Amino acid sequence: KAEGRYFDDDNIAVGQGPLPPVVGKKTTFRIFWYLSNNLNEVSSVVVKTALSPDSKWSDKFSGTVGTLIYNQTDNSIVWKIPKISPNKSFEDLTAWFDVSITPKDDQVGKLILLIADTSLSAKDNVTNSPISMIERGVTTNLEDDPIGGGRGLVEKGE
Repeated sequence: KAEGRYFDDDNIAVGQGPLPPVVGKKTTFRIFWYLSNNLNEVSSVVVKTALSPDSKWSDKFSGTVGTLIYNQTDNSIVWKIPKISPNKSFEDLTAWFDVSITPKDDQVGKLILLIADTSLSAKDNVTNSPISMIERGVTTNLEDDPIGGGRGLVEKGE
């Protein structure tokens, strides 16, 4: 699961700046990745996305397992986990990172893409089968944020 948030589950702001976003002013959002594993042990887990051309890496990130790496050359973010045991929930397998935008005049009334689609690849160690999934990109509309969601259209500055 990939979600963009301005407020976390405890209704505490994890984002900064104006919401809705305002032309010429920086707004920071937090992208959360959640994994779960119900069945067999999996290995070589790689979760990957790229920042949109409008997003900037904020160099603030964390993960409960594995390694989260930002590649400045192609603006990609990769979360690598060597192995995941069975019966792990979203709470066990979480990573997050902050991205910011500074909207321009031609973006008034529009949503801004924060990250492109997120892909997951892994291997089931019992069946030796590959696992792959895709999650849709995340916009400033923050569909998964109960408080900040729906306020993603860029507004004109004063």
